[in-house]
Amino acid sequence: MSTPKPNINVNVSANGNSTIVGHSLSFYPLVCNTAAGDDQCEFNEAGKFDYSFTSSSDSHTISTPNRFYYAGGNYTYYFIIDNTNYDFDFAQDNAGNYDILNLNYTGTQLPVFRFYNVNDGSHFYTQNLNEKRYIEQNSSDTYLYESVSYFADTSKVGSELAVHRFYNLQNGTHFYTSNQSEATYVNNNLYATYHYEGISYYAQPTQVTGTLPVHRFYNIHDGSHFYTSNQGEATYINNNSYDTYRYEGIAFYAYQ
Repeated sequence: MSTPKPNINVNVSANGNSTIVGHSLSFYPLVCNTAAGDDQCEFNEAGKFDYSFTSSSDSHTISTPNRFYYAGGNYTYYFIIDNTNYDFDFAQDNAGNYDILNLNYTGTQLPVFRFYNVNDGSHFYTQNLNEKRYIEQNSSDTYLYESVSYFADTSKVGSELAVHRFYNLQNGTHFYTSNQSEATYVNNNLYATYHYEGISYYAQPTQVTGTLPVHRFYNIHDGSHFYTSNQGEATYINNNSYDTYRYEGIAFYAYQ
């Protein structure tokens, strides 16, 4: 089983600045890699923390989940957005230097990003940061980034199963399965429709601490599949979109 990662704890202060008192502030960790340069930095949306200073002398310790967007992330800045006047800046220390936190994360558990296809209503899931960036830079008119869907290991841990990824040549969507028999059948018998693209990540076959079931739905109109670990979303679709989506069960269990 994956080892839970500790939270990032950092003290923030109004530092005598009365102009920001009462403002709604959002603190975003910006995770970077020293060797890769500035272009290898990524906002950790899952780690956002909101806080409002009550006075110019107010300080507060914020704790954000230690969820990194790639295994090589070894330090982070804090990016602050003032939601009251829409100003933004990087957090600085008392000497005016950017406040850097050393991380040195060497684990394998990374987020799976979810995109919505505005043209056909399908969804795309990827754990590959470069693929995510490529889509955002080159296909933003088609794919709308929604959120981190869940977290999964990049290499097998314990009894985890490989989640295989197929590309549907007919409708341009992707199909994911952790069922080895199903993957083999699709690869051997449905190759005219599904092109095997490899293992996306690894997931738990049964529920363990820190995981939730990832529900799988089949779109009976276009043949695409939809996956969600959000129980409320799954229940809504099952109760209100049954004329489009057929529930196929739990695909696997993923970390939250």
